[in-house]
Amino acid sequence: LPLVVIELKNPADENATVAKAFTQLQNYKNAIPSLFYYNGILIASDGFDAKAGTISSDFGRFAAWKSVDGIREDKATIPQIETLIKGMLRKDILLDLVKQFIVFEKTKKEDKKTGQSFVVTIKKLAAYHQYFAVNKAVESTISAA
Repeated sequence: LPLVVIELKNPADENATVAKAFTQLQNYKNAIPSLFYYNGILIASDGFDAKAGTISSDFGRFAAWKSVDGIREDKATIPQIETLIKGMLRKDILLDLVKQFIVFEKTKKEDKKTGQSFVVTIKKLAAYHQYFAVNKAVESTISAA
């Protein structure tokens, strides 16, 4: 099952960007939709910067994973893709994210051309700080109880 789909642009290409990787993921969604049936997380990277989101996230909702352990953020000199792989894609964190930190929200949209309203389901993924904060709060609650 392709839980994570990564579009990694050539880091040697000076024109490669995270935005172009995101656009390529959108092209894949149209060309091979079956790849995304069971998908949890999409990652767009230019080989240095990296951002994660979901199948329904627009580019603004894609976010960097800035910590491996949730205690401190990695330095800006460390490639974001490295932090994301060592942090978010670590087996225990990835499985916890898929199980506990992806939600679905229904929202009303309006077609600007026709004026018709419709309901769409948006898939949302917790950002790194939300993931670590919630887990810390749960641990504190369990410890206090």
